[in-house]
Amino acid sequence: MNQPRLFPIYAKEPLLTECQIKKVAEYLTGVKPKEAQKNNTKSVAKNDELSVSSHSKLGKLDAGYTYFGQFIAHEIVPCSNPEPSEHNYTTSPELDLKSLYGEPSQYSMLFDDEGKFRVSDTRPYDVIRDENGRALIPDQRNDENAIILQFHVLWQKIHNKIIDLITPSIDEKCKLNSVANHNEARKITTALFQYLTIYDYAERILHPKVFKCYFGTISKAPTIQTKEYILKDNTKLNAIPVEFSHAVFRFGHSMVRGNYKLNIDSDEIKIRKLFRGNKSNNIEPEYEIKNWSVFFDEKNAQPAEDIDLFITQDMAEIPVVKHIVQLNLKAGEKLAIPSGYWIKDWILQNYQELAGECNLTKCDTLTTGNYKSLIPYYKLLNKHYKCHYLPLWLYTIEEARLEKPISRKLGVTTSIVIAEVLRKSILSEQLNTNPDASFPQLKNQIIKNVKPIFSDSSLLEASTMAKLIQFLK
Repeated sequence: MNQPRLFPIYAKEPLLTECQIKKVAEYLTGVKPKEAQKNNTKSVAKNDELSVSSHSKLGKLDAGYTYFGQFIAHEIVPCSNPEPSEHNYTTSPELDLKSLYGEPSQYSMLFDDEGKFRVSDTRPYDVIRDENGRALIPDQRNDENAIILQFHVLWQKIHNKIIDLITPSIDEKCKLNSVANHNEARKITTALFQYLTIYDYAERILHPKVFKCYFGTISKAPTIQTKEYILKDNTKLNAIPVEFSHAVFRFGHSMVRGNYKLNIDSDEIKIRKLFRGNKSNNIEPEYEIKNWSVFFDEKNAQPAEDIDLFITQDMAEIPVVKHIVQLNLKAGEKLAIPSGYWIKDWILQNYQELAGECNLTKCDTLTTGNYKSLIPYYKLLNKHYKCHYLPLWLYTIEEARLEKPISRKLGVTTSIVIAEVLRKSILSEQLNTNPDASFPQLKNQIIKNVKPIFSDSSLLEASTMAKLIQFLK
């Protein structure tokens, strides 16, 4: 109950009973029905009409962004059940790639004499491991499945590539100083990740009006005219609010596919086979991602599942303590997180300027849907919809249904929660070096940090994960 919150409101009693939680998990799990599958291909089938491009952020959401979101979560949200660590690694609420770079006590384990990440000579797609097969990385959650682990490796490679790119431009006195090389590459890599978190990932998933209010637009203007709303710019974020960590940002569970192609010409592999279980072994060669275009590519990447109520059977069967739907609902219940309706009403009453600028109104009422396959679910929770006490996690993935194209982006209320936390998490990292930092200055600082590897600033302004991967090849 004492964990930080965005909103000073609580659920005074559980919003769902134990029986209802189990039933909801049962009703939401399985094969996505045809009526819902149509939504997942609607925009893709009309590429010409929608003028889909990586910069427009319209159309399908590439499967890789599911794991971009998971990487962010591991970066700033503490593990619910942390494993003992000899290095005493602790998660920071600042989006500073600590999950990649680790604690000072881990540096000799992670980096070589040139300041680069140590890499495997025989398995370039895997991290280095100890004699027991345990991944030598700061946060063991990034070894949970073969995709998130290789996304971690990808960012290690980006750091190493940046060292190669910047070494000739470093002052002669510093050329042989691996610490200087490492620090400069880390600054650039972190800035790239922050930039892509905002202008690639967040722009794809947040409601457009919310995104514009919090992050502005990509332009060559000297500053971005954005405002602070709930979390103030001049104070650091000490911990991640529970509305984000234990409810809203778990929307990505609905985006997980049951099967993935790891390479253009390979067969699909079930997600449960990619899950690493006890994580004490190397990644098998058949699970190597040789071409990231199957995850990040404006035309050819496989799509993520829609943000909706459906959880694939394979995702539900991943060996965790409880069904993933039960875990999410119990997490919200344990911390007395209020209904999404209550949060929306709180914003309307207490942040009227924010509500007006984001077009949040009482008119956008979330009601039960009309999917035939979800009739049992809607009957079970009919009163929760009518009386406005639907748990926040369910509200998050249902609110996306109000948007057009359906289920492509989050709704206004839940987008506000994510925008508040991501904006403040990135700004908190900047406040470490500049106590007067404000978000309108942030984009310029990020671009300044990244410029050493981008001679053409227009390349940065159009940068996406797909283009970054291509640029660094």
